[in-house]
Amino acid sequence: MSSFYKNVTQKFTTAPFVRKKKADKENQRTKTLNTALLLTVLAMGVFYLSQINTLATKGYVIKGLEKQIQEFQNEHIKLEHQIAQESSLDALKGRIESLHLVRAERIDYITSEHPVAIAR
Repeated sequence: MSSFYKNVTQKFTTAPFVRKKKADKENQRTKTLNTALLLTVLAMGVFYLSQINTLATKGYVIKGLEKQIQEFQNEHIKLEHQIAQESSLDALKGRIESLHLVRAERIDYITSEHPVAIAR
């Protein structure tokens, strides 16, 4: 047998093994890539769900605060109405009579050429 024949037969017998190794490496790369993509999709899904949960929680908080603002505005309107009633002329006359206040008959004003400050 010649050396040429040995080389040819050796190449043909090892070729399937070389192809198998390349196929195994490609399969391994594909599996690694698929696993990485799956983990990335899962991580993004978890992140998305956490963001949606946070937004929903903040929405409920905002809705509660808006309700509280509306209650405060209603209370403010009631208090303004009460202030208007208490400061009306009829209410003031009633308080004057109940306190037995007397109308001032004569008022004397002091005038000065220089501004004066009085301290105790």
